[in-house]
Amino acid sequence: MKENASSGSSPRRIRLTNAVAALRHLHSAGRMSRADLARKLGLNRSSSGQIVAELTESGLVREVEEFGTREDLPRSAGRPGILLELVPDAAYFIGIEIGVEHISAVVIDLKGKTRVHRRLPFDAPSAALEDTVARAIDLAFHGLDPVMRDRCRGVGVSAPMHIRPDGQVKLAPLIGWRDVALLEAIAHALPLRVPVMIENDANAFAIGDSYKHGASGVTLFLLMETGVGGGILIDGKLFRGGHGLSGEVGHMLVPGSGGISLEQLIGREPLVTRYRSDSGRPLAGLNDFLDAVRDREPAAVTIAEEWS
Repeated sequence: MKENASSGSSPRRIRLTNAVAALRHLHSAGRMSRADLARKLGLNRSSSGQIVAELTESGLVREVEEFGTREDLPRSAGRPGILLELVPDAAYFIGIEIGVEHISAVVIDLKGKTRVHRRLPFDAPSAALEDTVARAIDLAFHGLDPVMRDRCRGVGVSAPMHIRPDGQVKLAPLIGWRDVALLEAIAHALPLRVPVMIENDANAFAIGDSYKHGASGVTLFLLMETGVGGGILIDGKLFRGGHGLSGEVGHMLVPGSGGISLEQLIGREPLVTRYRSDSGRPLAGLNDFLDAVRDREPAAVTIAEEWS
């Protein structure tokens, strides 16, 4: 995701890097002992203990007993072990997806659990950037629990877009954006001052999945909506390529297709367009098509089988 690197002394950066690594390990494992966390971090018990102390004092991490203090446990069982875990309500993060036909917003806690999910039908190509941003911010923050708002520590925004290294949106053809300052527009419209990140939607999906499931080797994530996008992870790290377009497989020409791109073959728009034509339903949408497939409507089934 695009953000400015923070400045600071080398020791401070090292502590910050280790603290972030500790949070990631606890997020992945759920609960860990101090010894296991130190091994994961590659630090001695003293250095790891300092990181844990800072995270505990900040309220991000807490100690929990490995076993309950039930009276029916035999005395020989000894004292319960002490584990570390994230405090889910210590911080919240807001995610916004700007699609071609919708805007979605989620609030997740420090453990990555979705606490709020909202979705709004929205025709992004026909709206100005300022209107799109205003609707997205309103969807995310209107009526939000004050505690979640006060503890919000960052906002991430994704869209089907190509982002330059400086964070500017170079092109979002499905929405109609070209050379727009999305990052600046979002930061200006936010009702609070927190870090803001923007990312291509398929890349954001790949990054999010790697946090949840981990990743090793080379993995391609396909996001199929109005168009087709892709995100590539190599050993858990996003691969952008020389021009930031490494995952844009939707524009690749399919061999033997007569010059048709992958997006034209399996994207949602050609799929729905064909169903509208074959079924004689000019206003049918994707849900109508999926319902027709479930109902075994011949035209829809034929299209689905050829697509698959």
